[in-house]
Amino acid sequence: MKKLLLILLLFCTGLRASAQSVSGKVLDENKKPIPYANIIILSAKDSTFIAGTTTANDGSFNFKEVTVGNILKASFVGYEPFTTVLSNQDNLTIVLKEDAKMMKEVVVKGNAPLHKMTTEGIQTNIENTILSKLGTCEDVLAHVPGLTKNSAISRLTYTNLPSIKTISTQLAFSPTIGIWTPEFTALMKKQWLTLHTSTKTYKLDKPIWQFSFNNTFDFGKGWLLSMESYLVTKGNSEISSLASNRGSLDINLTKSFLKDRLALRIGGTDLFHTQKEGGISYTESMETQYIGTYDSRQFVLTVTYKFNTSRSKYKGTGAGQAEKNRL
Repeated sequence: MKKLLLILLLFCTGLRASAQSVSGKVLDENKKPIPYANIIILSAKDSTFIAGTTTANDGSFNFKEVTVGNILKASFVGYEPFTTVLSNQDNLTIVLKEDAKMMKEVVVKGNAPLHKMTTEGIQTNIENTILSKLGTCEDVLAHVPGLTKNSAISRLTYTNLPSIKTISTQLAFSPTIGIWTPEFTALMKKQWLTLHTSTKTYKLDKPIWQFSFNNTFDFGKGWLLSMESYLVTKGNSEISSLASNRGSLDINLTKSFLKDRLALRIGGTDLFHTQKEGGISYTESMETQYIGTYDSRQFVLTVTYKFNTSRSKYKGTGAGQAEKNRL
């Protein structure tokens, strides 16, 4: 009975050794933080290395999973090492004392990260350094000296999609009805794409419609009126979307004189101020939206005069056209 009770007590004691997160700060005797101090976790059985990190600029460190009973050791050049046994305490304040021993010469050997400049940026080799013991890429970047972490900066890379199924249809006609010559074009483009990202799944299958309607009125006696307009609707194109509808209306009135040698044209562009640019791009971890509006409305007065329209079939700018008409 006593043996059974002893076995149960040992079993319950073994269950109490669990993993927990431990964080803290390393300070000197003046309560100032010590950056880049070495913090390692050693096994209580044989002192083998389990995990390691270095302190940040404010002297802080963090381990996500450590086992109670193992050994935590903090050290830095010029200070006496600090060793403690991990308990249930999850926040530690470690004060390192200056090494009082007189040393004539100190030689420090270590494997620092090797930096190499390339056309794409800086490459850092952390092989055979303590940084290679860290868990994730973010942990490594946070402990590279001289590198500041900025959450507002992201790195974008391209990944090819296997395929995108699309269909396009177009309708166009341009009749002549008396003095009126209209030209109408309608285009529809639709795709079928489901984009999976780490934050959301997007269904990008909304079609984009494009319409253009141009009109020309020839009133005779040198009077010509033209009206050009277009409209593009919101929709999806590959991994982006048009943010808003956009379009424009332009009108020009032309009057020619002196047998088409002199032409006077007055016109306006984007009369209703509807020309816009912008869209939404979808990436692995964020959406990027851009909308640009600008005042593109303008009124233009143009005077054109043609010299030497048809002097002869050998000289002048109109001679070549006259010769082509004869042939």
